[in-house]
Amino acid sequence: MVAPNIARARRISRQAPQRCNAFGMMAPRRKGAWRIVIRTDSECSRPAMFLPDCASTLHRGAGNALLERHRGCAAAQKNLEARMKTAFRIVAIVLAVVVVLFGVVAAYLAFVFDPNDYRDRIESEVEKRTGRSLAIEGELSLSVFPWIGVEIGPTQLGNATGFGDAPFARVEQVEVRARLMPLLRQEVEVDRVVLRGLDLNLVRNADGSTNWDDLAARGKGESPEEAPPSSPGEAMGGLGAIVVAGVEIADARVRFDDRQAGAEYAIDGFMLKTGEVRPRERFPLEMGFDVAVSEPEVAGRVDLSGAVLFDPVGPKLDVDGLELRFKGEGAGLPGGEAEFAADADASVDMAAGTAALDGLVLRSYGVEARGDLAGNGLNESPSFAGRFEVPEFDPRKLLAAMDVALPEGVGGDVLKKASLSTNINATASSARLGDLVAVLDDSRLSGEMSVADFAKQALRFELALDAIDVDRYLPPPEDGEATPREVSGPREGAPADAGAEAAVAILDPAVLRGLDVVGKFTAGRIKARGLTINDISVEVKAQGGVLRLEPLAAKMYEGSYAGSASFDGRAQTLSMVLANRLSGVQAGPLLADLSGAEQRLTGNANVESRLQARGNDTDAIKRTLAGNVDFRFLDGAIKGINVAQFLRQAQAKLTGKPAPAGDGPNQTDFTELSGTVRISDGVARNDDLDLRSPLLRVVGEGSANLPDETVDYLVRASVVASLSGQGGEGLEQLKGVTVPIRISGNLDDPSIRPDLESLVTDRVKQEAQKKLEEAVQDKVAPELQEGLKKGLGDFLQRR
Repeated sequence: MVAPNIARARRISRQAPQRCNAFGMMAPRRKGAWRIVIRTDSECSRPAMFLPDCASTLHRGAGNALLERHRGCAAAQKNLEARMKTAFRIVAIVLAVVVVLFGVVAAYLAFVFDPNDYRDRIESEVEKRTGRSLAIEGELSLSVFPWIGVEIGPTQLGNATGFGDAPFARVEQVEVRARLMPLLRQEVEVDRVVLRGLDLNLVRNADGSTNWDDLAARGKGESPEEAPPSSPGEAMGGLGAIVVAGVEIADARVRFDDRQAGAEYAIDGFMLKTGEVRPRERFPLEMGFDVAVSEPEVAGRVDLSGAVLFDPVGPKLDVDGLELRFKGEGAGLPGGEAEFAADADASVDMAAGTAALDGLVLRSYGVEARGDLAGNGLNESPSFAGRFEVPEFDPRKLLAAMDVALPEGVGGDVLKKASLSTNINATASSARLGDLVAVLDDSRLSGEMSVADFAKQALRFELALDAIDVDRYLPPPEDGEATPREVSGPREGAPADAGAEAAVAILDPAVLRGLDVVGKFTAGRIKARGLTINDISVEVKAQGGVLRLEPLAAKMYEGSYAGSASFDGRAQTLSMVLANRLSGVQAGPLLADLSGAEQRLTGNANVESRLQARGNDTDAIKRTLAGNVDFRFLDGAIKGINVAQFLRQAQAKLTGKPAPAGDGPNQTDFTELSGTVRISDGVARNDDLDLRSPLLRVVGEGSANLPDETVDYLVRASVVASLSGQGGEGLEQLKGVTVPIRISGNLDDPSIRPDLESLVTDRVKQEAQKKLEEAVQDKVAPELQEGLKKGLGDFLQRR
């Protein structure tokens, strides 16, 4: 440097003022150049001490400095020049020796050194470190100039003990080389990296052990001195000067035999090819392979391509025009074949811990999905957020492409259009679908759903449905299905087992024990199996093996419904509690829609029940059913039973006249029908039936055995008022008489008939008692009349 040399000159000048009048002067001329003037006396011998500094200063000034000397300076200058020539000569000799040595080493490596002489040592060292045999079957080739590199021929690594004789891995050719001269400049220029004929065999035995467990264990066990942690950017920062002419992987194969799962997976013909790879410059990438899976059976081809930009600072990876294609066939694919396509722009920043998929488009079976997805915190706590939508498509075409047949009888006006849109937020342990909107034909479902914990499968939801007619999507019921047989008059009893059906499983308690569901569902209108319900609201909570539907609320048939349901699966046998309340519901339309048949009971219904049962199928539930039902119907009718007609038949029986033909509706009108049902062990009993009408008063008692599906019930009907209306004409003689009506047989088709024999017997007894009373009235003292009445009455009762 100029300044240190000048300082040194000043220092030396100050050290010898006695012997010589030496001084140095420097004067600036322009930036980077100095004019140095040195003067000495004739006796001075000091110039020789600082002329080297002057020389270096002169050299530094590149001709812009002037040295003025007195006598003796010329000799010093010649001495300096001689010493410089000697130094240059030494440097030249050293460089020549280095070049010669390099040439000798290169020649030795190229013509004398044979890496194959070290084959046995390499194989031995690998076996020592891995416990696996290494066989280098091909030649080892080494190049030095202008490329330094190595090429390996056919080589294989043995399998782990207990996994057969087939090699764990085999490769046909590996070639890697780099230019030598750029290495001296701390730059790396790599020629095309080639890997051909890789064959990798992976096996998992039935006990879960794999043929790579030992390698993984050794890798964990060999832990060199721990280096201080570094960020991904620091770790990759040294790659900034690396240039690779390309990467080529050809004819690779991977086999995975999963004996534990009983499935095999294979990748064949794997290829990967890139253009020249330069940091921060985009290069093309192509990849493809054939894939096959044994269970379920699938075979197909996968291709991937894109323009990749790699930045080692970060590192960062950016792929423009990423294209993924799959085309396959097999029994494991809907319809036996499928095509799948995905397009997007992808990016990853490891330092920032971010990733993104922009402009993602998925296509399969004629349906397209679009969206964007961004990831954050990938280095610590990954989270993802995005938006997806499936534009309107034709569900019928989708089902046809997937070879899914629609149920016979499903209307042609449904499954015409569908769409979906939602926001997605996810972490490693949870996922949420927000702003969810799903449309099917004329129905729209909106809300949000989430899995709060993947490990616990904790499902949370809040969904709202505007309206849906489920019956449009179901096949029509078979002839006679859910349609009770109408009762129009007296019938004979049917066999007790006529309606018996096989038990149907309800809900496995084990399923309940695994549920963690909390949510709310509302609907404006739902029609299913003919039943129409409006303004539905239900809150669901399934945790700890207990499922609760509470509260349940709806509006239906001019009235309302409120209730709750609880299903307890903590034990092996399911137990349930049901509470229901119907208020102001029109029973006729409700029951008709439920049964699909003509109305059997009409009126304004108010019903309240609390029932409980235990069992995992319908039979068990019937046998254990218990609880209470209170009912009250106003201003209605019982269809299929005409009590007035029964009374006419009774009157004809008593008078010995033929029964008149019924010309009125086959029903019994009432102003009020009420009662209480007590259920125990599946047997329902009612002892307080009370039917009131302007003409009749009906009471009843009896029971129904739900497990056996039989009924035994006795109704007692009496004419109590005016005989006009509802066919009451001609029943004057039965006013005050109670007519029994027996209901018995199978619940689905009971026999309903008046108990006329009992009626005649009672009537004869009444007439006989009346005549006896008249016969003795004038002949027996009054004090004896009461005794005779009582005695005759007891006698007639015994008869």
